[in-house]
Amino acid sequence: MCVPAGGTMIEYPWDLVEHNAAQLARDFIELGLAAKPSATAPVALVGRADRLWLDATARVEPMVLADTTHGPVVIDRGAVVHAFSRLEGPCYVGPHSQVHGAKIRAGTTLGPQCRVGGEVEAVIIHGHSNKYHDGFLGHSYVGEWVNLGAGTHNSDLRNDYGEVSVVIGGESVRTGLGKVGCFIGDHTKTGLGTLLNTGATIGAFCNLLPAGRYAPKYMPAFTSWWNGALCEAFTAEQLFATAEIAMQRRGAAMTEAHRALYASLHAESAAERRRALRESEQRALRRSA
Repeated sequence: MCVPAGGTMIEYPWDLVEHNAAQLARDFIELGLAAKPSATAPVALVGRADRLWLDATARVEPMVLADTTHGPVVIDRGAVVHAFSRLEGPCYVGPHSQVHGAKIRAGTTLGPQCRVGGEVEAVIIHGHSNKYHDGFLGHSYVGEWVNLGAGTHNSDLRNDYGEVSVVIGGESVRTGLGKVGCFIGDHTKTGLGTLLNTGATIGAFCNLLPAGRYAPKYMPAFTSWWNGALCEAFTAEQLFATAEIAMQRRGAAMTEAHRALYASLHAESAAERRRALRESEQRALRRSA
């Protein structure tokens, strides 16, 4: 006997972002949160009260607004929402995450132990990642242990309102969408004032320092953007050591399984990295000719 499996097929990373808002609304219903007791807090509410759910251990300061007009707002255990924050449903604030006077737009998921400020819209941010300071992040997918420096912004809309393309496996892929932000791998870090272009793909363990213009739309894992040039600035061991420090600061440990996974990723991405670095050097030579 055949029965419908349900769900949605995901082919590319932007599919996850596109379907996230609807999935958040479905999760709220299927988990029965509307029927479960919700803690009370000094929240200014726009929309239906039964779409706002707060865990009893969450802390919400005064001067916070929740807008449930278009979907539920869920604040999970141990989360903290600071004053002057606005949360628009559907959105989810994960366990022990902190929202620092931020604008959380619809379709956003914050994983556990994130710290988020500024403005985020239709974004999935995995656990232990920081966007603590002001800056815009929209229609994007962010891995674990990412740190976005103050003033980091991304574009999620072309100036001509055209279709956005994203580089996947070294090839440009048309998304069929007008709004696509950036995709950032685990343990990547951006410096002050970094600008990410529409449809940017940034691999794991990348480092970006601003150079007065947009960073590359495509950076393979374990590469760096220094002084306007793509390079391989650190060894794998140096990057792993920094990652271990970052994890220890949050009470987590880098295991041998982590190291094996990261080492495997470093080896598997070597050819892609060499190709991107070679192409970057060729572009620099053409510009200087």
